[in-house]
Amino acid sequence: MAKFVLQDRKRVVKVLEVEIHKKTYKIPLASTLSIKTVKSLNTPEGTMAFMEQYIPTEVMDELTQEDFNDIVNAWSEASKDDSGQTVGES
Repeated sequence: MAKFVLQDRKRVVKVLEVEIHKKTYKIPLASTLSIKTVKSLNTPEGTMAFMEQYIPTEVMDELTQEDFNDIVNAWSEASKDDSGQTVGES
């Protein structure tokens, strides 16, 4: 019989630091998120809601679509570099 015990471990939250208008916001990388949160990123609305948890709505509202895409792409790339997988891959 095989057995696996998931140990309680101190979780280190890895983040992407995003600077907007000389203010820095920290967005946790995918490897530190719950599976439920990662799954919610499969829609544009889910991605926007996730980002708004870490970047205030009033700041998000001023971003262009290109700005938003650049932030999401930087976050995805940082998450991929951290885990070796693309967000949504298992």
